[in-house]
Parts: sequence; C-alpha cells; structure tokens
Amino acid sequence: MQDLRIQILQFAPAWEDIKATQQQLAIQFKELKDVDIVVLPEMFLSGFTMNPENSAIDQNSEQYKFLIEQSKVLNCVVCGSVIWKDGDKYYNRFLWIEGGLEKYHYNKRHLFSLAGEEKVYAKGEKPIIIDYRGWRIAPFICYDIRFPVYMRRRKDFDYDVLIVVASWPERRHFAWQQLLAARAIENQAYLIASNRVGIDGKGILHEGGSGMWDYFGKKKAAAQSFKEERVGVLLQKESIEKFRNQFRFLDDADEFRIEY
Repeated sequence: MQDLRIQILQFAPAWEDIKATQQQLAIQFKELKDVDIVVLPEMFLSGFTMNPENSAIDQNSEQYKFLIEQSKVLNCVVCGSVIWKDGDKYYNRFLWIEGGLEKYHYNKRHLFSLAGEEKVYAKGEKPIIIDYRGWRIAPFICYDIRFPVYMRRRKDFDYDVLIVVASWPERRHFAWQQLLAARAIENQAYLIASNRVGIDGKGILHEGGSGMWDYFGKKKAAAQSFKEERVGVLLQKESIEKFRNQFRFLDDADEFRIEY
C-alpha cells in the first residue's frame, strides 16, 4: 500500500491569458519535488470564462505540451480542468496527465447555468474512476458538488479519494466548505479541493479554501484565505481502509444505479 504525496496549487490565473498563466505555472513547478500528484483549480489556465475562443487548448497547443512535459520532468501526475476544444465544441475538461501521458479525462457534467455555462460548453456524460498506484480516485468539477447523488460512492462506483477542482466565489464560500465536508463524510473518502483565489475578469472575488478533508469530514490541511499558496498533504491507504472496515456503512446502503 503506497501513500500519496499531493501538492494543491491555489493561485490566481491570468484572466483569459493562457500564455501568461503558463509562465506562472512554470515558476511554481520548478519549486516542486517529491510529489505524486499536483492538483490545479478549475479552468486553471484562463479563469472561469464564458469566452473560450482564445483560451481553449487541444493536443497541439503549446500549453498542453507544457503540461505533458512538466508531468514527465517531475515524474508525477498533473491534473485540473481546462477549456478543451474538440471539433466545434468546447468542454470544461479535467485532465489527468501522468508521467508525460494523458491517461484520463472527465468532462464537467453539471454546467453552471447562473453564469450561462451550458450555453457555451458541451455537457459531460458520466463520472470516471482513476486507478493510480493502488488508489481509486474520482474527479469532479466545482458545481458537481451540489449534486450528492451524482457523486455518491456505491458498489458500482467505488473510490478512495475525491478530487474537486473549482472556481468558487468568495460570496458563497461558507457553502463551499460545508459541501466539501459533507461529500467526504457521506462517502467515507479523502477529499482534495483546489480552488482559485483573486479577482477574475468579471470582478468576482475568490477566497480559495483549498485543502484536504479526511473521511471524518475534518479539514486536515488548508491554504490561507485569499493567498496564493501550495499545500502539501499525505494520504495514507492503511488509515482509510481501517476506518472503512470498522464502519461498514456502505454495506447498509440500498442498491441503486444511476443512469446518465
């Protein structure tokens, strides 16, 4: 059983300027060492914009190749969501780049209608499970956490770790923190959250609140509010397995299957 060393990057992307953000990240990555997974926020290259034309990437983009290279150099996973262009469609896509290869991706299922996200981006189909070094990891994006049934750990969708990447505003920060704790508690899972900070191009302030929650729902590691910061956490597989064996709540759950 291998423990996981994770670095959460809480920072302020350059608004709709993916080249400038790439330069920011290059500095951050140079300071990383002894890490298994680097977790970045939602739309970390551009900020949460409804203008994808100049902020989208694909497999031929300089920024995509940069992420591939950084993952290879650091021999780790680089993950977070970007604006992805596929033909004539745009997606809010979580990328999992492992050792220089894109091994998984997840397209955001719940699009934030208050910002008109569904008018610009195509909707994802279903959640995924990532297999990594004996761990099962389920990634989600921001607004997904308001839909607990969708994220529910169950016998046909079992995982050890939730990763939530976000661009969650300061004015709903209290809800953000409560929802994260609730998802960790009800699923008896570690939860890693990476949120941006700073004021975006629409004048919206972001507090951050990135960190790690354990399977009790306790926040065990936290970034400072409103600060750009890296937070290092260690996840222990033996610890969560011992807890789940003692408290076998999933065994008492009714069988159900979610269709998408």
